[in-house]
Order: sequence, then structure tokens, then C-alpha cells
Amino acid sequence: MLRNAPNSVADDFAKAFMDMQLAISRRAISGWVWPWFELSGSSTAPAMRVVDAFLDPILKDAVEKVKSTNMSEQHNKGVDMGENDTLLDHLVRHTTDPVVLHDEVLNIMIAGRDTVSTMRHLRPERLTQTQIKTAGMLTIAVYFLSQYPNVLRRLREEILEEVGQSCRPTYDDIRNMKYLRAVLNG
Repeated sequence: MLRNAPNSVADDFAKAFMDMQLAISRRAISGWVWPWFELSGSSTAPAMRVVDAFLDPILKDAVEKVKSTNMSEQHNKGVDMGENDTLLDHLVRHTTDPVVLHDEVLNIMIAGRDTVSTMRHLRPERLTQTQIKTAGMLTIAVYFLSQYPNVLRRLREEILEEVGQSCRPTYDDIRNMKYLRAVLNG
């Protein structure tokens, strides 16, 4: 999303996104009294206007692309994701509701930023060797899965066969998934 945006627009978006998260953090710190500090208006509103102005056209284009190519019908017929498909392409195959898409994209962005931020602020001496190895292994696994969609596809098939779409895998399930173990053990 940010790759094709002009620098000033992308910079404005990044700053607004950070400002929005800071405002939400201040709310959390203030506790139940935070609404009293915002009687004259929401502290997130200015930043959200910039975020919405950036995201909404991207989401609208993605929905139009799906509607014009009937990608959602293709998905229902069992068509796999293409190698160049993005997370947004995947999301619009499941819903074209602009509010749901907007919220999901923001949730993913916030989760990603929080993870990076948390890892950056952790003091390395407080991490156990197991935590460091696990974080490194998962990072490398995600990277390689993004580079080898055929491996991702096979891994996904194995997971769906073993636990389905809505169940949480148990330790026994993970033990039974040989391809998953091979991917993680590298």
C-alpha cells in the first residue's frame, strides 16, 4: 500500500497512524476518566481523517477489482490465492463490506506495529534463549513462506485437513502434522 504512494502522502499516513495510537495509549493510561479529557472532541479524530483518506481509496479499488473480475465467485469455486495476491486480495474474497475491510486492515496494521514495537523495546538481556530462538524461527518461517507459495499452500492444506478452519490445534494435532514440523524445524 505504501510502496506506490507519493512520499508526502505515505509520510502523512504514517505520522497520523502513530498519532492515533498515541492518543489511544493516552486513553488507556487515563483509565475510565478519559472521556472527560475529550469533551470538546475525540483526540483520535484528526489522525483518523488522514488514515481514512489514505485507506479508503485503496479499499474501494480492491472491492471494485473483485466485483469487476468476480474474484469472490472464483474463491467459492475453490480457486487458490495467486502467488502475487496480497492480504487485501484475500480479505476482499471473503467480504466486500467497506467497514469490515477497514477495521480488519487497521487491526492487522496495529498488531504488526505493536509486535515490532514490543520487540524493539524489550531488553535483550531479559529474553530467554528459548524466546530468542522461537522469535527468530517464526520470523524466518514467515519470510520463507512468503517466498515459497507452494510450501505455504501445502502447509495450509495439511493444517486444514488436521484441525479445520475453526479449531485450535492441540499438541497432538501439531505432533501429527509432519509437514508443519518439517517447516518449523527447517
